[in-house]
Amino acid sequence: MASFKYDISVINTDVGKLNALSNKEINDLTIETQNAGDTIDKIRELIPQLNALHRSINNLIEATATATQATLDQVIELDDDFAEILEQ
Repeated sequence: MASFKYDISVINTDVGKLNALSNKEINDLTIETQNAGDTIDKIRELIPQLNALHRSINNLIEATATATQATLDQVIELDDDFAEILEQ
């Protein structure tokens, strides 16, 4: 391997954390009150949007983990190729 130093285990651990975070369940928000009023009605309108935002954030986290893993794999491959070139 070339002289570049990086801790693969730390990166893999972080990718694992990102994947775990992206798989957290979305708990639908519910508001149960009597005589809710206009404020509660407005909040109820926001709940589906908040749930959609949560899903989008989870998808972004998952995509970040995937891209990070792919980048790490490429860095390792290029590092090995570079080391082989230096040896020649």
